Amino acid sequence: MPNGGEMPCCSVCQYAKRSSKARTIECQKHNIKVTFAHSMFCADLSDPRTPGLANFIEKSEIPAGMMYMWAGVYTHQEYPVAPIETYAAWSDEEKEKHFREKQDDWESKYRSIYGDDAWFF
Repeated sequence: MPNGGEMPCCSVCQYAKRSSKARTIECQKHNIKVTFAHSMFCADLSDPRTPGLANFIEKSEIPAGMMYMWAGVYTHQEYPVAPIETYAAWSDEEKEKHFREKQDDWESKYRSIYGDDAWFF
């Protein structure tokens, strides 16, 4: 979870079908390919074997229809990425570009608090 446990993400969702590409799943719910699946999620994130996923979505009041990502290292912040339809239309390169932009935004905020010498990776 966002406090240091396993992150709620597409990789652990009941609708995820493993892909031959690393860090990628095929979402059976939305019929889309999700890259960086270990950091991505939407409001449909669930698995009956893991009720904590649905509880997380409900408690966090995650709006439907959007793709979100986790950015961060020790602390994680959720970022809206794009509506699911928009995300689905992006190429792998566009998905990576937007992923990197959100991660860079998080790093910038982190550096403004902890300084440029803060350790990230």
